Amino acid sequence: MKNTKLIKDYLFGGMVLIIIIFLINEITFFNNNIFLEFIFIFTLGGVFNVFINKYFSHKEVKTKNAEKDYKLLKNENEEINAVYQQLEAYSQTIDQLNLELNISLDKHQILIDSISDIHIYKNYDEDDYLIKVYEIAKKIISGYDYGVVFKYVDDYVYQLKTDGYNIQKLREIKLEKNIIENCYPKTGLYFTKDSTIRKFMSEDRINEYSKYSPASKEVIYLSIKYQDKHIGGLFLELDKNSKLKYNKNDIKIVNTFQLLVESYYENLENAIKEENRLVDIVKAMTNILEYHDKYTKYHSFNVANIAKQIGKEMKLSNKDIKELYLSGLLHDLGKTFIPKEILNKKEKLTDEEFEIIKKHPTDGFNVLNSIKNLDKIKASVKHHHERCDGTGYPDGLKGDEIQLETQILAVADAYDAMTTNRPYRKAFSKERAIEEIRNNSGKQFSPIVCETFLKMDNIENLSDNECEVENGTV
Repeated sequence: MKNTKLIKDYLFGGMVLIIIIFLINEITFFNNNIFLEFIFIFTLGGVFNVFINKYFSHKEVKTKNAEKDYKLLKNENEEINAVYQQLEAYSQTIDQLNLELNISLDKHQILIDSISDIHIYKNYDEDDYLIKVYEIAKKIISGYDYGVVFKYVDDYVYQLKTDGYNIQKLREIKLEKNIIENCYPKTGLYFTKDSTIRKFMSEDRINEYSKYSPASKEVIYLSIKYQDKHIGGLFLELDKNSKLKYNKNDIKIVNTFQLLVESYYENLENAIKEENRLVDIVKAMTNILEYHDKYTKYHSFNVANIAKQIGKEMKLSNKDIKELYLSGLLHDLGKTFIPKEILNKKEKLTDEEFEIIKKHPTDGFNVLNSIKNLDKIKASVKHHHERCDGTGYPDGLKGDEIQLETQILAVADAYDAMTTNRPYRKAFSKERAIEEIRNNSGKQFSPIVCETFLKMDNIENLSDNECEVENGTV
């Protein structure tokens, strides 16, 4: 095929050149030898045409090859771009997954830290603890719009804290416990189109409730219970117009909150058992006081009661008030080591006898020292005769060196001692006792405690010889 094309190109080129030459002019190259001229021109035209065709044919091949290579490169570039875009998409997906993983790890870390800190939370009051659980849940379940944590009081819902609700108005509406339990029987995810407490209300109550509560589309509900007792609940809600949705991981996390709840109430139950055991010990010790000195027994009950009332007025925690009460019952325990003839002596004590009397705070402390978890009580027993100005005994503490509970106990002790008959003197009037405490504010007694005591409405009714220790509560 190549040779045929070559011959054709040669003949065509020769013929074309012969025609052109002879049409233009008669040219003589070989002395009018027409044959030689013809051969020369024909050969020159053929060779030239072959050369030209070869050149352009080669160029065409190169061009086609270049076009082919370009198309190939273009296709490869498109494939590379497609792969790059896919890799970019993978990279974005990985970044998103990495972000979600970090968020998930942060959430789990918060939960792990919360479980690890259960020893701290166990000292919270119940209301404060449930609010703490709610605050932890809000940190972990992101994207929520509204929230409520509540407990049941007398079979009604009592909202402890809310977000997006009018808490005061909700408390006035007083939702029944059975409405919540019928609508939300267990911990989980609920869709308000299928499950809403509005279904269990009358039309009037629905209208009233709707004024003070937002409309949501999804609700995560934690049923707060311990053993078989339903204590309350926790809601985290998404607004009806929210584009977010809760996922399975959110539900799993909320379920783990039951561990926090159970740990707290288990600790609370153990604390109550421990407290009952402690109260039994205190009752036994106050009985010892009664056998030794009936005055000391009634004095201890009165001091405990007065100290408890002052503690409540000063907004101490329930735990601190209970310990304060027990301190009052035990503060004179060391007097069991004092001979009766000294305790009941009507005449003025000698210096040696007074030194024996002054040992009773330390003796009481030593008796209690082997019992665990009584640090504040032991301190109060030992230091209830310390003075704010530092002139008391046994350690000469002053001001803030004396713990607040002990400062309260000192006022309660002095007031009851002054208003009670003693072997060596008759009782002061309550007015005189109050005046003595006022005059010794900042000297013998803490000014803050004195100020609280003197503002109390029921000062004159504080001493009560009929006061008794309740089993497990004070």
